[in-house]
Amino acid sequence: MIITEQHSWRNIYSYTGEFKKSFLKKIPMYLNICSTFLQCKGLSYGQTGLTTFETEVEIDYEMLKSIEIEKVNDSDCLILGYLYESPYLMSNEMQSSYVALFLDHCDLSEVRENILKIKEKHFASIEQLENAQRLSQQKEERRSSHNKDFSAAYEPEIQEPAFPEENEASDSMSDFSQKVEKLKLMYDAGLLTEEEFASEKQKLISEI
Repeated sequence: MIITEQHSWRNIYSYTGEFKKSFLKKIPMYLNICSTFLQCKGLSYGQTGLTTFETEVEIDYEMLKSIEIEKVNDSDCLILGYLYESPYLMSNEMQSSYVALFLDHCDLSEVRENILKIKEKHFASIEQLENAQRLSQQKEERRSSHNKDFSAAYEPEIQEPAFPEENEASDSMSDFSQKVEKLKLMYDAGLLTEEEFASEKQKLISEI
């Protein structure tokens, strides 16, 4: 019947309580504030007020719509409003429901603040994950685009039949310049380190 706090990814805050249905009958209740949803057991709360129907539910933070503190039967209780999809209805419209929790030895305003705090962290984590996935996708798209451009730039050239020419030295220098230019493009594109670029360039010089 006391507040317990557990530091884990799943169950962060736990509260317990009970509702005295009659002199001899007590209904135990609990609320677990988890990192991605709420677990609770309480009484259904309808348009006419508190009912005697016990309900045990898990509420995703995306479906949590309201957190109210009201006095019921001369006792303060926490009322959680949430949406759910009924399997008995043909339409896809979400239905509203409420659960009332009588929790012992705790400040209900503090409980509400803890729910809102963990809910905010949950949505912040989702936003960070979506941003990370979006950045990763953008980086992959840029890498793919760069690889396509690089492949197009370095497609094998169709070699014309070689014929003896008088100025072979000029042709050699032209071929050397083209190879050096290609090495420079690969170095600028980050495909060669500075040492690899210098080594490949030295090999070309030695072939002249």
